[in-house]
This record gives sequence, structure tokens and C-alpha cells, in this order.
Amino acid sequence: MKRSLIILLLTFFITPAIFYAAGKAVVGNKNDVADWLPANYEETRQLGWFREHFVADQFIIISWEGCELGDQDQETKKDDPRIDKLAEALLNVKHKSADGTEFHCFKQVTTARAVLNELTAPPTELKYTEAVRRLQGSLIGPDGEQTCLIATLDDAANGQLRHVLGRPITRKLTLKKRVTTPLFMALAEAGISIDEVRLGGPPIDNVSIDEEGERTLLSLALLSGAFGLGLTWWSLRSLRMTIIVFFCGIVSAVLSLAWVYVFGSSMDAILMSMPAMVYVLTISGAIHYINYYREAIHDGGFEGAVHRARKHAFGPAFLCSLTTGIGLASLGLSDIVPIAKFGYFSAISVFAMLIILFVVLPAIMVVWPWHPPELTKEGKLREEEAKKKNRVALVNQKGTWRRVATGIQRRWVLVMTGCLLFIGTLCLGLPRVTTSIDLLKLFHDDAQLLQDYRWFEANLGRLVPMELVLRFPPSSRQEELPPSARPSQVSKTLSFLERLEMVGRLQDSIQRRLGAEGEDLVGATMSAVTFAPDMGGRGNGFVNNTIRYVVSGEMVEHRAQLERSGYLAIDKHNDDELWRISVRVAAFHNLDHGDLQDHLHAAVEPVLATQQASLVAMRTLVSQNGTLPTGSRVLIWSNEAQRQQAIELATMFQKKRIKVERLEKPFQMVSPEQAEILKKYDGVV
Repeated sequence: MKRSLIILLLTFFITPAIFYAAGKAVVGNKNDVADWLPANYEETRQLGWFREHFVADQFIIISWEGCELGDQDQETKKDDPRIDKLAEALLNVKHKSADGTEFHCFKQVTTARAVLNELTAPPTELKYTEAVRRLQGSLIGPDGEQTCLIATLDDAANGQLRHVLGRPITRKLTLKKRVTTPLFMALAEAGISIDEVRLGGPPIDNVSIDEEGERTLLSLALLSGAFGLGLTWWSLRSLRMTIIVFFCGIVSAVLSLAWVYVFGSSMDAILMSMPAMVYVLTISGAIHYINYYREAIHDGGFEGAVHRARKHAFGPAFLCSLTTGIGLASLGLSDIVPIAKFGYFSAISVFAMLIILFVVLPAIMVVWPWHPPELTKEGKLREEEAKKKNRVALVNQKGTWRRVATGIQRRWVLVMTGCLLFIGTLCLGLPRVTTSIDLLKLFHDDAQLLQDYRWFEANLGRLVPMELVLRFPPSSRQEELPPSARPSQVSKTLSFLERLEMVGRLQDSIQRRLGAEGEDLVGATMSAVTFAPDMGGRGNGFVNNTIRYVVSGEMVEHRAQLERSGYLAIDKHNDDELWRISVRVAAFHNLDHGDLQDHLHAAVEPVLATQQASLVAMRTLVSQNGTLPTGSRVLIWSNEAQRQQAIELATMFQKKRIKVERLEKPFQMVSPEQAEILKKYDGVV
């Protein structure tokens, strides 16, 4: 008795700390899909590198019905006035962190009108219709009117997404006090209601997972709580024991959350389902223990029944927890961080549950012993009287389950055969099981996030970004050469304009092969080319060469403007020049992202191979003549499958004032007559 009192006193003092740690864990619920892969993965390192040099996923997209552009001159139809109001409000809105530090939530807001004004002004000076075309599918919808705002988060806001971007909607199921976040303060200031606004972007995805995860935790808590209470009452028919078992289940569930805080980790959407599982397992274990307690009383009386029950129950319960814990811990081998965390913390919680079941629960039973009514003298007398009054066979809970057990025992062959057939039938579906961590599949079909994404894809364009980066080391950049550089050195480099054109060819190849006119796997693409002026035609005439010369000079002078666009940067570690191509893909598609990456490789590799062929040819011509090959004659011999590459290669040569002829026919042995004809060319590709 004395030891049991000490155990209960310790439990009394420790329980508030457990609830405090669990509350901290829940409040710290954070979901960042970018953190779902281990840090040692190459993809994780690449994402970290990309974030270091570009604005990667720190932006949100905002739009609504009526967020439309007006006419070019704004005379017949003006832009929705709420666009500029919202842009100004977003740049001014601030948030105060827990430590009292105040910061601006957004460091940049991009609107279609601002970009159009920039593209149509010097030095770009595009025609308005061309500028609109370049922005369609990203900032402007297919109709040329629907538009959006892209707001880039400040670095300080990235660690507090929930407090900056969370929806201030009052829910019945919520764990946190709802306040109006800075994003929705700005929306209200611009006159945009919560019901009409559409939000997208990686930070919105992460916040939505947070919110849905909380609602999932509370829904599971209510469902599992009701189930546990019902099961306990049905099994024990005692209000006091139902409360005790419920208390044990709650403490175990809360303890599972507390472990997350104790180990310095954070809750996520998948880990939110752990407390419900631990609660149900604890309820089941407690009912089993109490059943052993009943049997101990039946066999040896009330004296020492608690300890005899613990002795008999511990073995099966420990083996059950051991096998369950091993199964859960095996999830820790997963490369998906939330799944691994679920496995580890669930395994710890299952073993910690044994402390509740075989230390705390027996202590309660010793201090406040329970005498099952059917095992007391009064209970037995009442049962005998009931049997005498009712001559019909008494059908009670105990008798029903005894008949079920007896029936299974007598027909064990039939039962086993049926179970094996049932399991075998289910196993037929194993080949159809697939694995996926598609973010959007974590949500219910009517989730607000999915509704917004469907609206965006119908009215604006595809949203999910995939990024390509083209790297040029200093040795490949022509402007890095000294004025006295030899032709052999110049032939190994590309001018700023040529590098820009190469990015454009990659962008065109992706659109041609994977865009709407090709496989329809991607939407809009954006790069520095989107913000560059017309770079001249494909010919080698005087006018085109003059245009290219002028544009090349302007591009070098206005390089900073392209860097501000976010699609051109310098590697901080090795001074490489980085050109970014952003490809938008559909949020709802059945294509694996690995397969999509293969399609992208197939689209860009021919362009890279053509560029390499051009450099090899230039070096060869220079080595033959000792000077730059202006005026040289080159034959490009290709088959039909290489037509596009041959056209692009011819264009590159023509821009270097090289005369080009093309021959398109299958490759075969060259006859002596043909060899003589080939001699009139300075080179053959």
C-alpha cells in the first residue's frame, strides 16, 4: 500500500509536466515538405544549394475572381484597384514574434502590371502584346486578363509561417487561439474577403498541412475517445473503472506527445495520428489487465489479486508490446522523415505504455480496490435469484461470448479455411499497391487548398515549380577574357548574349516537347529570357547582326536588371554564373515526378549536345585558320530525327557570320565523288 501511494503521488506531480510538454509539442506542430528527406540525400543538398542562390519556395500566389488587368492604356478598362492596394498592404504589414521582435512579413510583391511596365520600357522595349504573351501561364491567365500577385516572404517570416499566413477561420475543432494573421490583415485592408481569396505556393501548402493536421488530431481524439469509453463500459460495466481506464489511456496518449518535445523534435501531420493509436492500445491493455484481475479474484480471492493479475498479464502484454514496438521501429528505416519519426516515437510510446499499465494502474487498484459485482457474495446471490425467477436460459454477455468461443473451437477447420481464403483474396491486390508521398493526396477532396489549386489551374495556369539551373564557369564566359585573348581562347567561350540565347533554346525545347503542343506535361516556363529584349532574328544579315551587337552591349550593361528578376545569379563559392529556368507543372497529374524529370532531361540534352557540337566546330575551324572563322563555309549533315538540332546549329553558325549549308539524308559511306564535293567546305558537322 505504501509503495502504491508513492507511485500515485509521483504520477500526480509528473502528470502536469507531461501535459505541459505535450502542449508544447502540439503548438510546435510544423510541416515543411522540403524537410521530409534526410539531410544526406543529394536532392536535399541540391535544394539547400538552390535556396542559397535563388528565391525557391518562399513565395505565395494570391488571386481572386475579378483580379483582372485592364487595357494597355487603362482608358476603357482599368486594373482591379484592389491589386495595388493589396501589394502596398503586404509590403507594410508586420508581425511581432514571441521574443518581441517586429519584422516585415513580405520583402517583395510582384504584380503583372509592374512587370509589363518594365518589359515595355527601355532597355527591353517589348510590344505590349508580346510582353503579355511572355507572362501568360505565370502572372497572367490564358485570357490575358486574369492575373495574380506573387509575394516573397521575408527570411524572418519563413520560420513562423503559421503565424503569418494561417487562416483566421473560427473552427469548432482547434487547438490554438485563432487570430487574424498579417496576410489576412492585408487582404482585409485591400477589401478582399476570406471567402473569395485564392492562395497557393509552398508556404501555403505547409500551413495547410499544419491546420489539417490539428483538425485530424482533434477528430481522432474525439473518435478514439468515444470508442475507448464505449468499449471500456461495455467490457467492465463500472463507471469507476471506466474513468480509471480512460485516465490511463489519456495519460499514455499525452505521454506519446510529450516524448516529441523531450527529444527536441517537432510534430507533423503524420505524427498527429500517433496519440490515437497509443490511446486505443492502452485502453485494450487495461481491459485485458482487469480481466486477469477478475480471474485472479475468482481463483484466489481478493487478497493479492492485483499482484497475481500483474504477474499473469505482464508476459503476454510485454510480448505484444515487443512485437508491436519492433514493427513500429522498423518504420524508422524509412527515408521519409515524418514516417521515420512516427515509427520511432510510436515504438517508444508503446513501451512507455507498459509503465502506465503495470505500475500506475495496479497502484490505483491497490489504493482503491475494485470488487467486481459478479464476484462478490451479494452479486452471486442476486444472480442465483435471477436464475430462479427466470426459468428460461439466461443469455448474458458472458454466456454469449462463451458460445462464440465454443463454436470456433468445434469448427476450427472451417474457420481457419475461411480465414486463409479471405487473406489470400486480399493478397491478390498486393501487386496493385503503389507508394506515394504526393503532398496534395494528403488532403481530402473538399479541402480549401485543393479547391484553390483547381481554381488556379483553370484560370491562371499550372503552379507547381520545377527548377533547372544552367551553370557557366568563368572559363566559359567571353567577357572574362583579357583584350589580348587569342582566337583559340575566344572560340572556347560564349558571350553574354550567346549564353542568354542558349537558355532561350532550352526553354523553347521544353515548351516544344513538353508543353501544350507536345506531351502537355508542363505549363509556362520562365527564365531571364522572359525579361530580355528581342535578341534579333536567326539570319546573318547586316540588320540582324547590328541588332545583336546592340542588344549584346545593352544586356551586359543591364545585367543587374536580369539578376533582380531572380533568374540569374553568381555562385558564391566558385563564381560560376547560374541561369535558372522555372518550369510549372500541374498540381493534379498521375505522372511520377521521377518520370517527369526524365522527360525534362530528354528535352534539354539535345540542346546541350548541339551547343557542344558548335564549340567543337568553332575550335576546329580556328585551329585550321588561326583566326576567327568569319566567312567560313560549313556543311551540317544530319538525318531526319536530328532536324531540329541541325536547324539550331545552323542558326548558331550564322550568327557568327559562318555560311552554312544543310544536308538531310541517312548516313552512309562517302563515295570518292562525294568526298571531292565535301572538300569545298571548311568543315563538315
